[in-house]
Amino acid sequence: MRATGDAPHKQVWDQFVQLCQASTHIIVLGHSLHDKHLVDALRAPEKPVAIIVYATNYDAEGFDDKTHEFATKFSTLLPDAVCIPGRFGGESEGSDIEPHKLGEWLRINAP
Repeated sequence: MRATGDAPHKQVWDQFVQLCQASTHIIVLGHSLHDKHLVDALRAPEKPVAIIVYATNYDAEGFDDKTHEFATKFSTLLPDAVCIPGRFGGESEGSDIEPHKLGEWLRINAP
């Protein structure tokens, strides 16, 4: 969705941008960030951003190759964002979102 278009879409987009500007933290969960307008909206308010990156295999060694590829891409798009590994499916898929990493990010970026 972009800032241009018919009135209902523009209203939703404008409200999203306003919410980004008014927020203290922004967490992105399960989005590829392929939409330049979305990346620009996330970058514009200069707020702390965390991206929960889908990780099929994450351990103390770090991201698996595919997850590392996504994290590198996201870091290029949003250089100040923190990538936190996690899974979005059933218990048999990957690792849970790392609660201590998410908690640490929230503590570091507390208003």
